[in-house]
Amino acid sequence: MPPLRERSEDVILLAESFIEEFGRTYKLGQRTPTETSRELLREYHWLGNVRELSNAVKRAMIMHDAETLQPDTIPVSIRTTNSLATQKWNSNQLVIDIPDGGVTFEEVEKHVIDHTLKFTRVE
Repeated sequence: MPPLRERSEDVILLAESFIEEFGRTYKLGQRTPTETSRELLREYHWLGNVRELSNAVKRAMIMHDAETLQPDTIPVSIRTTNSLATQKWNSNQLVIDIPDGGVTFEEVEKHVIDHTLKFTRVE
C-alpha cells in the first residue's frame, strides 16, 4: 500500500474515522472539520503516515473543545507547510526568513512594522 502522502483522497476519510473514534474514546462528542481544515490535512505531506495523522487529530480534539475543528486547532507543524490551504489561512501572517548570519532586532522590527501597516485601517 502506498504511503499516506501519496493517497490524499484517503486523508479525510481517515481523519473522520479518527474523529469518531476519539470522540467516543475520550467522550468528546462529534467534531466536524471546516473545509480549510480539511484542505490543510489533505495538502500536508504525511511523512509519519497514518500515525502522524491520528496524533494530529487526537491533539486537535483534546486541546480544543469547539464543535468544529478550525484551522488553528490543527497542529502548527501541519499549518505552516507551504500548501495552498496554508497560504489562504496565513495570508495576513508575517513570516521572516532569517539567514544563517542572523538579523538585527532593528531589521525584524522594521519588517513587523511594515507588515502591520499593510493591515491597519485608519478611520
